[in-house]
Amino acid sequence: MAPLRIRLGQTVRELRAAAGFSQEAFAAEIKVHRTFMGSIERGKTNASLETLERLASGLGLDVWELLQKAEGAVSSASEQSSREASRKRKPQYGRRNRREE
Repeated sequence: MAPLRIRLGQTVRELRAAAGFSQEAFAAEIKVHRTFMGSIERGKTNASLETLERLASGLGLDVWELLQKAEGAVSSASEQSSREASRKRKPQYGRRNRREE
């Protein structure tokens, strides 16, 4: 299972985009630096309680709702990574597909 900071970042990114905010505009709206916002969305930074309050408020949610949505991101994130992994499989070179006739 991915760490909570990664699931939270994915959730914030999805909700922000769905609300029609660019990363820079949303960061300005909640009064955090745009690079800090990017760091949160990539799961590189642990958000403080104050930052969680700002994120949730900017998205029209309570902190518990934001965290609940991040917990729900576990299954969709793992499903997505499974699909991406299956697409990235390398072809087997040197083997020929032979048909039996």
